[in-house]
Amino acid sequence: MKSIPKYLWSEIETAQLQILQAEMLLWLPKQPQISRQIFHVSQSSQVYNLHPDPSAIGGINLNLCQKHFHASLSGPERADLEIECIVHEGSTMTLPIWAVAQGPEAEVNVWDSFGKLVVPDLLARGSDAPDLRLNAGKYMIIASVTGTTTMVLGAGVDMNEVTLPQAQSVRRRLHATG
Repeated sequence: MKSIPKYLWSEIETAQLQILQAEMLLWLPKQPQISRQIFHVSQSSQVYNLHPDPSAIGGINLNLCQKHFHASLSGPERADLEIECIVHEGSTMTLPIWAVAQGPEAEVNVWDSFGKLVVPDLLARGSDAPDLRLNAGKYMIIASVTGTTTMVLGAGVDMNEVTLPQAQSVRRRLHATG
């Protein structure tokens, strides 16, 4: 368990994450890019799916509300997810943020509003990494998979609390390749 000095608790408790918008992008073989933009993020969880071809593996599942999200992405060509969020009030907050992937072609980065890379490779942190400390400001979480790679990621929610529709597909690929 990570301890936080007592003098920081007031800063962390007053800071709040707010997800502002999201964009899902999907490329399927020999088809134009498909996108879905979410400009109104509800206080209650909403599930968004981008699966234009039910017979294909590729798609994006996103469970999103103003305080947290979790998603799964899979090819066959490319799937991208961009989440824009802001840390209000206070100067610092801690945030559970994680990503795991099956396959070599996955990337997740966290950028600030000045174009500075805050977390160059979220996958390298591991699913058991300590919460990420963020100062007040705007952030962009950008995830991408290509080929047959599959990824599950989330922010504001612990990984062990997440159930995703595509989690079965991820496990099936793990057993098939592992």
